[in-house]
Amino acid sequence: MKAENPVSPLAVLICGYNQRVYLPDCLEALRAQRQRDFSIYYLDNDSSDGSAEYVETNHPECVVVRLGANLGFAAANNEGMRRAFAAGAEFCVLLNTDTVATPGFLEELIGSYRALGVQGTRVGLVQATVLLHEERDRINTTGNALHYLGYGFCRNHHELHDSQLADRRILSASGAAVLVARTYFETVDGFEDAFFIYNEDQDLSWRGWLLGYTHYVSAKSIVYHKYDYREHPFKMYHSEKNRAMMLVQNYSTRTLCVLLPMLILNEVMISGHALLNGWLGAKLRSYGYVLKSWRPILARRRVIAATRTISDAAIFPMMDSALDFHAYRGVLVRRVVSPLMRAYHRFASLWV
Repeated sequence: MKAENPVSPLAVLICGYNQRVYLPDCLEALRAQRQRDFSIYYLDNDSSDGSAEYVETNHPECVVVRLGANLGFAAANNEGMRRAFAAGAEFCVLLNTDTVATPGFLEELIGSYRALGVQGTRVGLVQATVLLHEERDRINTTGNALHYLGYGFCRNHHELHDSQLADRRILSASGAAVLVARTYFETVDGFEDAFFIYNEDQDLSWRGWLLGYTHYVSAKSIVYHKYDYREHPFKMYHSEKNRAMMLVQNYSTRTLCVLLPMLILNEVMISGHALLNGWLGAKLRSYGYVLKSWRPILARRRVIAATRTISDAAIFPMMDSALDFHAYRGVLVRRVVSPLMRAYHRFASLWV
């Protein structure tokens, strides 16, 4: 491991905000990596729990970047990637604070990227296999969903892990443990700073598909995630504003027109869900943000439309059509919402 050093081809970025409790396990696991030639950047979002001081005192091998404010996951990692690539890194690996990497995590992740590239694939993001920390034989995510209505969730969550699987294509990579090459960052332009947190990895994956990249999960690169899924107003606000921005920015006008009836119905359903849980205010604030930000959203849409090389028709049929996640498996979702979404996806696939 090295400090900020232009000869290190690999940089690990850990973005934290008041998550000191997770740092000892996360950083000690990096000390145990078989891969030795890499830098570590700890990106501190103005924590008040002594996170930055802990890293400086106990892990001098890390470059501590004090951001001075809580920029969120998206902007903080963008800043870290800019610094690491400027220092000479060819790859950045984004790693959540609440993960514990196995010794072969980095070696296998880089190995997968290079092996896939040799096969002639235009490799985009490469995600590690993320298992549950408390149930280490079960999956947290082996690639995230790219739902046609903009929802993102962990694929294969809580299923038994099959150690015999090979590297395989995924639609969306999880930002919990993912490799981003310099070329990808320069071409796709990193995360959307305005997303702050949630859906930013889904959007980055989607924009990569639009530019002809294919994403993968590395079967042998494994991290354990201290995963704790919760819904709350903060998540509702950011997830919903980001979902709306992502749909407007990434879909063509034709596709948005085809999807309009389902998009309206979906807004009614998600608003009802928010009302029942006491989060309607957060949902309404998400509308307010999008309306207030219409100029930059449309400007970004124009850039994406002008540079994309792949049509919606090529991507849309691959997208997830149901809410296949443990938190969405109530009777109403299973018997009404998901079947309706699947049916509309089949219809829309004929017209996009």
